[in-house]
Amino acid sequence: MTTDERLQEKMSKLAGQLLALTQNYRISWTETDKENEFLYATIKNSISIARVSRMLSVVYIITVYNSRGTAVDSLETGSVRKDQFMMPAPWNKVLSDLHEAARKSALNVEEELDILIAALEGEEGPVPPTG
Repeated sequence: MTTDERLQEKMSKLAGQLLALTQNYRISWTETDKENEFLYATIKNSISIARVSRMLSVVYIITVYNSRGTAVDSLETGSVRKDQFMMPAPWNKVLSDLHEAARKSALNVEEELDILIAALEGEEGPVPPTG
C-alpha cells in the first residue's frame, strides 16, 4: 500500500467517524463564510466538509487543518483506478453523507422544523401524524 493510499484510507475512516458522531449528536458543525462549507473544530485542529460545483458535477471535499489553520490533507469524491478501470472512489458516499449531516447540524434543521411544527399546531391545533 502506498503512502497516498494509506492517507486516503485514514481520511475516509475519519469521515466515517465524523459522520457517526454527527448523526448521534455528539459533535456539531458551524457554517463558514463559504457557501456549502461547514466546520468542526477541536482544540488542536479543525475539519471542513464542502460541496463544490465543478464542470457540471458536484464534488465533496473534506480538509483537515492544523492549529495554525494550514490545510494538512484533504480527500475529495471522484474516481480511482482499479486494475484497468476507473471506478467511483469508495469514500464518495461517506463524504456526501457527512456534508448533509454537517449541513443539518450547522443550520439547526431539526430545531427549525420543531419550531415550525409547534407554530402550526398553535394555529390549527394538533396535526395528525402521517403514515
